[in-house]
Amino acid sequence: MDIDNLSAGLRRISYPPQLQMVDRGIRGEGFYPGAAQCLFGDGSPRIMLLGRDFGTLAYYEKLAALAGRSEYALTWRHTRSIYLTELAKASLFCTNYLMGVRVDGSAKGDLSARMTNEEWKAFEESCWVFLQRQIQTFEPDLILVFGSDNRRDLDQSLPLRQIGTPMEFGPHPHSAIGSKNQEPHLEVCRRIRTRFSL
Repeated sequence: MDIDNLSAGLRRISYPPQLQMVDRGIRGEGFYPGAAQCLFGDGSPRIMLLGRDFGTLAYYEKLAALAGRSEYALTWRHTRSIYLTELAKASLFCTNYLMGVRVDGSAKGDLSARMTNEEWKAFEESCWVFLQRQIQTFEPDLILVFGSDNRRDLDQSLPLRQIGTPMEFGPHPHSAIGSKNQEPHLEVCRRIRTRFSL
């Protein structure tokens, strides 16, 4: 997968003032567009793990300043310990629907609430176009969409089903706190393994 060519499209996104473009400044593991190591495995099937957004500029800059450091946010830790482990025989691309990082504030909360309707519409439409580019570049056999905000936006306002790639909606990885909360995530992984005979 040609990530450099994919990343050239990041400049075409309509970032509102609340967001800043980033491109793989974290040299370790994590979600694209923040982390350089966002591709895992070389098997089949090809599965896109689609998160919401990367988080904050402060988090990104802190990790980018440390050579070889990987993400440590709860979302990444649970993605790594559950999904990358349970789906290890597949090729995985860990990415996000919404590009850029939050310039200030918390990584929590719906990003659309931070901007005007006009800003949100322009930003989301450009991220939708970029998501299509990600799909064309990675050519996934399945897209695993994380979180209720992504489900709302991708399943209703901009139907991901138009792409033609099968998809599954899963819970947000940061909800996997403790052994009881891991079960919904493990169930998603079991369904995927069964579907692809992994």
